[in-house]
Amino acid sequence: MMKKLDGSLIVMGLPIPFDCFDNHGNLLLKKGVVVGTQKQVEALLERGLYGQVDQAAATAKPIDKPPSPFQFLDAFNNRLKQLFSTLSVEPGPERDQVAKTFSERIMSLAADIQKLCRLDADAILGAIHLDNSGRYSVIHPLYRAVLAELLGSRKKIPEEDRRRIIAAGLTCGLSMLKLQDELIRQETPLTPEQHAMIKQQPRATFELLKAFGVTDTMWLMAVAQYHELLNGKGYPRGLAGKDICEAARVLRVADMYTAMLTPKPYRKGLLSKAAMREILLKKGTEVDDELAVHIVKELGIYPPGAFVKLKNGELAIVIKRTENPKAPRVKAVVGPRGMPHDRPIPRDSTSSEFEVLDVVERDTVVVIDLHKLWGYDI
Repeated sequence: MMKKLDGSLIVMGLPIPFDCFDNHGNLLLKKGVVVGTQKQVEALLERGLYGQVDQAAATAKPIDKPPSPFQFLDAFNNRLKQLFSTLSVEPGPERDQVAKTFSERIMSLAADIQKLCRLDADAILGAIHLDNSGRYSVIHPLYRAVLAELLGSRKKIPEEDRRRIIAAGLTCGLSMLKLQDELIRQETPLTPEQHAMIKQQPRATFELLKAFGVTDTMWLMAVAQYHELLNGKGYPRGLAGKDICEAARVLRVADMYTAMLTPKPYRKGLLSKAAMREILLKKGTEVDDELAVHIVKELGIYPPGAFVKLKNGELAIVIKRTENPKAPRVKAVVGPRGMPHDRPIPRDSTSSEFEVLDVVERDTVVVIDLHKLWGYDI
């Protein structure tokens, strides 16, 4: 028998867990369809929302078990991928329709990223440090946006302004999506044509965003300036010092850090401590002094997702930052003799036996299940 359902059962960006019908029994959406915008959710509710689902059980699940941030992260990745794919096709009705709602959809995703960071920032940072999927053109903007939100929050930038910076982080590479995926696999030096495209990218993306209806000045300026350097040696305009807006400075640090973590054909992804060291070395010359310090304070000496060596010889993964930067919450995944544990084992790093000694290279033998590591088994 059909039951009228609570609209909260539809989570924007996640697959619908049941077939949706109106009050006349007409099928509105099939199970598994992803609702991409809040307007779509509201339209469904206006027509009535009915389904053959045990609402009591469905509504009890979030209480018994918190929602997995990794599910949301995957859903956001799909939303962004779908949007980018549509915009990359030849001009036509489909692209024109998406372009009309582009700004609204990106800002909606930016707001959802802020909610995700409030849900469990440690888990999302863990995904950033453990991901080696190589899905650069979509996943890198998403991770860059997450880090921009965390940096902006630590810098006490107002929430609405941070949302604009997130939007810039999601879209600042829009004009060269195809080239980015090529470069992540390319083992040869840049060609003159590729080099020219990279230099032109901030301005090209700025114009593309305007063509898609973006009018927000902070968003546009962050995109136009995030490759500028404090010493004036950046591009495209060679701006220096205070001529570079705050939003662009935040985006610059977030972009640098997440890019350095990404493996390239000619090098491994850098360890977190090496990436932070690179940013600190550029403090005051290429990047903002305060933000360089902020990223170290925000991530900690041992950021979530980092592989670390314990004093007892085990390898562990950092799960959560604590007030003591030298003693994060960790779970051991490899024993002292190099054999992976059957399951991750929580260790108290405040104990001398399980003291964290250093960040180490990722163990490639360990099978990593983010949901189990962070207690979000699904």
